[in-house]
Order: sequence, then structure tokens, then C-alpha cells
Amino acid sequence: MKKLLTLLLASVFLSACTDATLRIDGTSEDAFDQSVEVLSESIAGTELHSATTQAMAKIMKSGGFITPDSKIDKTALRKALDGMSAEDIVTYAESLE
Repeated sequence: MKKLLTLLLASVFLSACTDATLRIDGTSEDAFDQSVEVLSESIAGTELHSATTQAMAKIMKSGGFITPDSKIDKTALRKALDGMSAEDIVTYAESLE
């Protein structure tokens, strides 16, 4: 469980990108996984990485994506992030105040 959480968080954290046209596709689990992978590959060395990492930590903590048995509600997460760019993820996290 911890390994899955770490993997998913790392994947989504890394989804920030400098190309605003790259977005998360949450229409299905496969599409989500593939789009996160593409976005992850584009993040290396960008300043957006830190902001997106912090944003995802906040989203996971306060966005209701952890079930009572401490598992990730991946369906809810992919639906919430569907269509978002890295900048959108940061903005979404800021709105959770």
C-alpha cells in the first residue's frame, strides 16, 4: 500500500510540465497512467517541479483522495485532475484553503 501511494504520488508530482498543452487525461485508468508518464518525462529540471510537488501533497491531504482504510481513491483523483496542466494543479491546490 505504501509503495503504491509513493509510486502514484511520485507520478503525479512529476506531472508538472513546461508545455502547457500537456495535460492529464483522466478519462480512464490507462489514459491517466499514460498521460502521467508523458508529463513525468517532461518535468526533469524544471522550476515547476517543486510547486507541483507541494500542490499534490496538499491535494492528497485535503482533497479527500485517501479512503478511510488509508488507500488512494485513484478514480476520484484521476477525475479531479482530468484535463489539468501543471499550472492547473498548483491553482487547484491553492483553492483548497
